[in-house]
Amino acid sequence: MTTFVIAASLLTLLTLVLLLWPLVRRRREAAPERARYDLAVYRDQLEEVERDLRRGVLGESEAEAARVEVKRRMLGAAAADSVAARHAEEPPKGPRSAPRQSIRAAAVLSLLVPLAAAVLYLELGAPDTPDQPLAERGSELATGGGRPASLEEAAERLAKRLEANPRDAGGWYLLGRAYLAMRRPSDAVSALAHAMALAPEELDVLGAYTEARLATSDGQVDDETRAALQKMLTLDPTSPQARFLLALDQAQQGDLPGAMQGWVDMIAMAPADARWLPTVRQHLQQAAEASGIDPASLHPSAEALALAEQLRAAERAEADATTAGVANEQAREAAKGQGAETGSGAAPPGPSAADVAAAGQMSSEERAQMIRGMVDRLAARLQETPDDIDGWRRLARAYDVLGETEKAAHARKRIAALEGR
Repeated sequence: MTTFVIAASLLTLLTLVLLLWPLVRRRREAAPERARYDLAVYRDQLEEVERDLRRGVLGESEAEAARVEVKRRMLGAAAADSVAARHAEEPPKGPRSAPRQSIRAAAVLSLLVPLAAAVLYLELGAPDTPDQPLAERGSELATGGGRPASLEEAAERLAKRLEANPRDAGGWYLLGRAYLAMRRPSDAVSALAHAMALAPEELDVLGAYTEARLATSDGQVDDETRAALQKMLTLDPTSPQARFLLALDQAQQGDLPGAMQGWVDMIAMAPADARWLPTVRQHLQQAAEASGIDPASLHPSAEALALAEQLRAAERAEADATTAGVANEQAREAAKGQGAETGSGAAPPGPSAADVAAAGQMSSEERAQMIRGMVDRLAARLQETPDDIDGWRRLARAYDVLGETEKAAHARKRIAALEGR
């Protein structure tokens, strides 16, 4: 504490010196250098005139006129230089002390700065905190104080916390994911087994558990992993992870036709932009080469077709909701224009049920084209009314439906900016 007080006092004194010195020092007026600079410039101009005369750029009369003008300016600069020199040599008038106002300002600062520093420290600081040598800080970090310096340290802290609170399913899940990132799959299996016991129907927990078990078995699906995957498929029949790994399990057991059927079903259910689709096609092709079965001879199962239709219906419902939202927006804008012309503020209704139903009968291309026209109109309107946060939200959703992720991200940035005001 004593060392801190001494250091703080020295810093305060240094700050006061830097603040007060300009106020109390004897201010002398420096002799201006502008006149001397101007004289040097004018000499250069005279030399330039002579060079132009020798090159024939200027005639004799023009050169003489330029000399007269430059010399006239030199006389003025020389006069200014002599005046400045006399002022610089004159002793300063008045007392040698600083002006009275500067002394007052210095006195106020010399009292205010230390007082403000002391008040802030007593309010925000911790004067009763004992010194903490560097050797003791490492032990504190290891027991949970301070900010973790690495993933390993964070995992160690979390493990110690879970010893005191073993019923925290989320904590066990995070610890398992951390162990996976640290390439400690056996520890990950143990942690995720605790999480799965506490949250047996959480898909994320089941997925991480199967990932950890595969890491410990060199990618081989064992009984425990198979049971977890089948449970995932029960909870979510469309789970890509569960379907892919169960098909891989069939391939590992020598049932290549069954594995290929599983991957064909996945392709039938996959969105066109699914990131895992190339991997599935690659495994399907490898199994086809190994078995001699043409993948074209395999057709999606009835279950896969039904699930695919459910997924497409959900996509269409989302698209229809977006279409209705954008159409409502356009209707409101049209109403505002009509109200401005007629003096009426009544808003017309949005699209009718028949309109939405008609949109549902469109092909995906026709629906996308219709949404595109509405979205373009909405985007144009938002350029005129950029503070309409609800409009930006509708525009972001519409871009999501159209698959234009960059434009959707731009719209959400605008939303965040408006929400931050």
